[in-house]
Amino acid sequence: TVFDKFAAVMSIKNILLFIGLCMVVSPAFSLKQKKQLQAIRITKEIKVDGVLDELAWASAPMATNFKTYSPTMGEPAYQKSEVRVIYDDRAVYISAYLYDSAPDSIMKEFTKRDNIFSGNMDRFKVSLNPYNDGQNIYQFEVTTTNVQADSKKSVSSGRMDMRSRYGDYSWNAVWESAVRFVEDGWIVEIEIPY
Repeated sequence: TVFDKFAAVMSIKNILLFIGLCMVVSPAFSLKQKKQLQAIRITKEIKVDGVLDELAWASAPMATNFKTYSPTMGEPAYQKSEVRVIYDDRAVYISAYLYDSAPDSIMKEFTKRDNIFSGNMDRFKVSLNPYNDGQNIYQFEVTTTNVQADSKKSVSSGRMDMRSRYGDYSWNAVWESAVRFVEDGWIVEIEIPY
């Protein structure tokens, strides 16, 4: 799906977040010119329920105008998406409003945790690179049925095995997510504790 292979790059206190829908790489951009999204600090509690009714979400800057990663890199995304990032002393929170022109056709197959490659479903991915070095990446994915997948990925010394390419899905973090379907698409809300 189009949501499958996008990424975004944003900074939060030296944390580089690669959001699964936002990486902008086109012929007009070099890899050094990454799109950034400012995360805002919050003091009020966020309820991770897929309902973006907290004031913090409305006041957070929004990432839009995404580009595709696959099958053709750098093309404008054919569906609109809006991603926001906020944080507090405990966690980073990410919301994604994923519009769909045919919401009744959104794929919603249920699978086991970390088994996201065997089913037909849309998904949203967040990749964290806490040292901003491009070497050690932590990925968090949520499907349309709120199935979670998480993996660790590190660049190995020149070799490209399955774990280097897709990540080690035997790594399991403790984090929360919620999915809600709306009239014009679906919403993902994620909390990743520090």
